[in-house]
Amino acid sequence: MSASTPMSASASLNWIVETLWAPPSSVWSTDPLRGVRSSECFAVLPSAAHPRLLVPLGSRRAAAHALREYTPGKASVRLAKPLLAWGLRSGIARPLLRHRVHVGVAAEAPIEDLGDVLLKEHLRDVLGRPDLELAVKFDAPRPQRKPILHLLGHDGRAAGFGKVAWNDVTRALLANETRTLREFPRHTRPPREFVVPKLLYAGGWRDLELMIVEPISFGARRRFLQHPPIAATDEVGQLAGAARMPLRSSDQWSTMLARIAATHKLNASDPCPRLHEAAQEIERRHGSVIMTFGSWHGDWVPWNMAHHNGVLHVWDWERAGGHAARGLDAIHFDYQAELGLRKTAPVPALQPTLRRSGNLLGALNVDPALGVPLLALHLLEMALRFDKARMAGVATADPKYLPALEHLLRDTAASAES
Repeated sequence: MSASTPMSASASLNWIVETLWAPPSSVWSTDPLRGVRSSECFAVLPSAAHPRLLVPLGSRRAAAHALREYTPGKASVRLAKPLLAWGLRSGIARPLLRHRVHVGVAAEAPIEDLGDVLLKEHLRDVLGRPDLELAVKFDAPRPQRKPILHLLGHDGRAAGFGKVAWNDVTRALLANETRTLREFPRHTRPPREFVVPKLLYAGGWRDLELMIVEPISFGARRRFLQHPPIAATDEVGQLAGAARMPLRSSDQWSTMLARIAATHKLNASDPCPRLHEAAQEIERRHGSVIMTFGSWHGDWVPWNMAHHNGVLHVWDWERAGGHAARGLDAIHFDYQAELGLRKTAPVPALQPTLRRSGNLLGALNVDPALGVPLLALHLLEMALRFDKARMAGVATADPKYLPALEHLLRDTAASAES
């Protein structure tokens, strides 16, 4: 039975619901369903036209807690959130939530196990939580876009957080994060400066891959770190063995060149040639520079970490691994914080990061003179991620990193000549 998809539902809403509850076994609609089994209902916030969160309406407490933990982008939504959360818990707000999604199983469908069709039922089975409710968060298109699951009990307490991989890009990322989280307890020297979430479940469901980790709540007043946590950044870089060599001789550089060649082979249109030219220029200028290569997080940013009860928690290990230049995580953090927290435009953000790079790298026992090549590597890496996503149909173009990289290369060339 096919899904009922009203014209008022946005493309993002269609995508998230059809990814998690794909027909023919299940059915969904923004109108109440008739003739179905195990129907469940979600409120769509802030609206069906601009959806970002599906709030479960099967439990008042779960709905209120899911909303409290959500961090909306719009200031108006942030201001209204406490009142709406109170209204959900009391039941007063429910009639006001006009935009809804109803999901169920067709009455005539020959199904022996609802867990084969409905994601919530599957998670209830594998986690042994019959009281489980499910909230779903999702963002605008971006390289690693995937549904984020917030699992809650009927009492409103968090039971876990999860990710759903749905294409080749996200499956590879989720597999790497799952492998990384499984390896942490096996390290001969477990991290002392931070902790990672405990893996509760990882496995396939229908044509999706799921990963669930233990919950931790930072509340609505969570504060983002403004600068990289030096001790933790240093410890991440020492999780694996280190080696010193010229940039052009490193596995990181050869892998980058292979990734550029792969996307160019699939599609020779812009921006692939620009990526190739930028990489050639980086190698010409910095290929002989000696760097130390070791482990890294790969997405070391303020919104992937937070302090809780005096302990630094770090998550989103999708891109973690070895063969990365020491100091790259720190430069990644600083430039992304300049963009995301201080709202600086991509090109103007280059100079503040370069100004801070000397002290930042020095604190990590990395040569302070490596600020420019490390920032160039960061921008090339981010441009490559967008290009791979573009080839997979997730994002249409690199909106900022490649132009910023080209500006950095021009600006530093001009400075060297003057």
